[in-house]
Amino acid sequence: MATTLISSDNKYFKLSGITDLLYDKFNSEDGLVPYSPQTLLDENQCYVLKNFSATTYCPEILKNSFSSTDYDEFSRNQNKDHLINIDGNTYFFQRITNALLKPKKFLIFAESKTRYEQVNNGQSITIKEFPDAIYNRTDDILYFLKLEWIKSLFPGIEELYREATDEEVNDFLRYDFINVGENFKLASVKTNNRKRIALLKDRYEGFSAEQKTELNEYIHNYESELPFQNGKFKIQSDQDLKRLLYGIDQRYYTTPIEKETRIANSITKID
Repeated sequence: MATTLISSDNKYFKLSGITDLLYDKFNSEDGLVPYSPQTLLDENQCYVLKNFSATTYCPEILKNSFSSTDYDEFSRNQNKDHLINIDGNTYFFQRITNALLKPKKFLIFAESKTRYEQVNNGQSITIKEFPDAIYNRTDDILYFLKLEWIKSLFPGIEELYREATDEEVNDFLRYDFINVGENFKLASVKTNNRKRIALLKDRYEGFSAEQKTELNEYIHNYESELPFQNGKFKIQSDQDLKRLLYGIDQRYYTTPIEKETRIANSITKID
C-alpha cells in the first residue's frame, strides 16, 4: 500500500485516501546514464544521480525515516506544488503545473449508465503515466528524464547545468585565442552558449599550452566557416561562438570508412 503526499508552500501534507501506486517506472531497458549535460538520452534510457542524499539539493524528506503520522491532512483549498507517491523505499515525484489543474470534462461509462461529469479548475490533478523523478532510498539513486522537469522539485539541482555569469562570459571572451567582433556584445551570448561556457571554461583552462595549440589547429581544420587569423578565431555572432565551443568540446570527427565529417550532438564517455 502506497502513501501519497502533496507539497503546499514548502510543507508536505498527506492525502489519506490515496493508497494506490500512481505511476509506472521509467523504461530503462537500454541503459541507465549518469547525468551529463553533454549526453542526450536515447529511447528507453534514463539519467541517474548516485549518492543523491549527499548532495546539497536532496530534500530532508529523503534523508529522514518516513512515517505518514508525521503529516497533517491536506485541505483542498491549499496551494498545490507537487506530489510524492511513496511505495516502500521508492519515492515518485510529480510537479503540479497549471496545465494539470485545468477544468476537465468527462464521459464516464459505468455499468448501469453513461454519465457526464465536469471538474472545475483546481479541483483535480491529472496524474501522468510516468513521474518527473524517482528516488530509490535503498540504492540512494535519483532517476529522471529531463533536468528542467525536476528543478522545482530539487532547488539547486540546476547547478548541474547552469549558465555562466556575466563575469565568466567576459573572462572567456578575453581568451587570447578569441577575437571578438565590434558588434558582438555580452548580450549577444544566448542561454545555450552561456551553459556551454560554464561547462567548458575550467576544462579549457586545465589544458597545457601544447594542448591549447593542438586544439586551435583541430578547430581550424574542422570549422572553415569560422574566421581564423594570427592564431585567433573571430567571433561575430552567437552561431560563431557555438561553433567555437563545439570545437573546444571536440565534437567534430571524421568517420574512418567513409571519411565523412560529422558533429557529435551527444557525448557519452566510455570507461
